[in-house]
Amino acid sequence: MPDERVNPRISVNKLGEYLCASPARRRTIIRDQKHPSDFVVARYNHVYDAIVDYLCSGNDMARIFQAIDTLRAIVPDTDFKEQDKLLSINALESFSRIANNLTIEGANYSSFDRKPPRLHINGVDISVRPEIQLIRSIRNNSKVGFFKLYIGKTHRLTQEAAAYIGALIRMYTEAFIAELGDYDPHICKVVDVFSEKIYPAPASYVRRMNDIEAACDEISRTWNYY
Repeated sequence: MPDERVNPRISVNKLGEYLCASPARRRTIIRDQKHPSDFVVARYNHVYDAIVDYLCSGNDMARIFQAIDTLRAIVPDTDFKEQDKLLSINALESFSRIANNLTIEGANYSSFDRKPPRLHINGVDISVRPEIQLIRSIRNNSKVGFFKLYIGKTHRLTQEAAAYIGALIRMYTEAFIAELGDYDPHICKVVDVFSEKIYPAPASYVRRMNDIEAACDEISRTWNYY
């Protein structure tokens, strides 16, 4: 098991879910973020790698089918690995049905492989870690955006939760990636893989940032109770 996290910390996807969750679910999210499981951390690695490879290869669908074939050939030696294999295949099959909708004309795709800084809001470190960076030129001005993948079968994203994640991506872009170009909401997407839904980042985010700040204050104040 990873060490208990002493300081408040949460992933951007879980914060999006937290903002729309019931009180009982919010308690569970904080507990799981403070005491992360090795199994949860390790899940879906093949899926993330395959989707990033697909998008950065110019949308070569053969990359996704090859990844599915590779997973099918794996002989798992634990129940967790068997479950991860089956869920990963399911995820990639779901992604294949929406992949074409992630094509943005004139945008250059690349994996976001720099060491990502974290957002810090009201005592909480937020791990954003966007998977795909997009840059496109419009009238000689560079525009930048990101794709953030959400891969979870038990807790699906709502449209509002996705909007909170999109607002955090915008804040992240403006805080840390400004040297690459201006933020462009049209090339920022949150992709719920299992639900086969793509959510655009919200054009306006002031109200949502107020909610995010309040949620981080709540997480910070209750962290030591879990």
